[in-house]
Amino acid sequence: MAELLARAKVNLCLHVGATRPDGLHDIFSLAVFPMLGDRLVAEPSDYLSLTIDGHFAGALAGLAPASNLVLRAARLLQGEPGGQGTVGKGPDGKGKGARLRLTKNLPPASGIGGGTADAAAAMVLLRDLWGLKTGDQRLMALSFLLGADGPLCLAPHLLAGRAGALCSAIATGAGEQVRAGPVMAPFWMLLVNPGQAVSTAAIFRLYDADPPAGPADRVAFGSSCASLQDLGSTLALTRNDLAGPAISLCPAIRDVLSFLERQPGCSFSRMSGSGATCFGLFSSQQAARKAASAARGRGWWAESAAAGPTATGKVA
Repeated sequence: MAELLARAKVNLCLHVGATRPDGLHDIFSLAVFPMLGDRLVAEPSDYLSLTIDGHFAGALAGLAPASNLVLRAARLLQGEPGGQGTVGKGPDGKGKGARLRLTKNLPPASGIGGGTADAAAAMVLLRDLWGLKTGDQRLMALSFLLGADGPLCLAPHLLAGRAGALCSAIATGAGEQVRAGPVMAPFWMLLVNPGQAVSTAAIFRLYDADPPAGPADRVAFGSSCASLQDLGSTLALTRNDLAGPAISLCPAIRDVLSFLERQPGCSFSRMSGSGATCFGLFSSQQAARKAASAARGRGWWAESAAAGPTATGKVA
């Protein structure tokens, strides 16, 4: 049995360019991966199956198997060389098998990776379980077929071994180009979601109603951020281009951001991805946890977690 934390993907900034000829958007994003996420377990089996539990399992109830990103990721790997091994008479009938169990801790459709992060974890686990020779770059390409943030969600699993414990990653192109970002001093992150799912497609439709003329702006981040203050100063020069459209569809995002700005010890706050989850950066674990408790008192989902160079996704 192997287990992996499908860590939340938090966009500290997200610059979005005009629609490209291929229909995708050019982006620039710096993301971090706090010690918070869904958990995926993989065990050997004659056929492929998936069970889902956890706080947000109900949100996925009734989802057709063909639409589940974890199973779609597994099917992609079954198509790789070595992925079509001998199987029993399971209901799927073809390809290597595995018994997968997903514990859904993160709210779906919330701008922090969610299903794409789960799919990324599935690819890493199944590559090892099945002994596939699929390389990291190929895995990145396959993950991009599942979502533009697929390669970014793979970053904490694939890049950490090369650069020590991964602190951050930068995504460019349409999301398919990912590299390690600056090394950061340890800090605490609070994630808050008002309990309202938002449609990424709908947000992009609003964004495209008045798009920029060119590609996404890029920022030259240094190799490290020595303090949380340095990180906040750098992020002040960036933005999330989807925040405006998201707030117009989900005004509660503005309430969450206002709440975070007022919390003692919060040095920076912003919406992640296409929303509706927002984040606050804290230097103190105690301050982050106190703010999380206050957010839950408003009926919002809120979790605090460590972020920085000591975070790993491996589960003992």
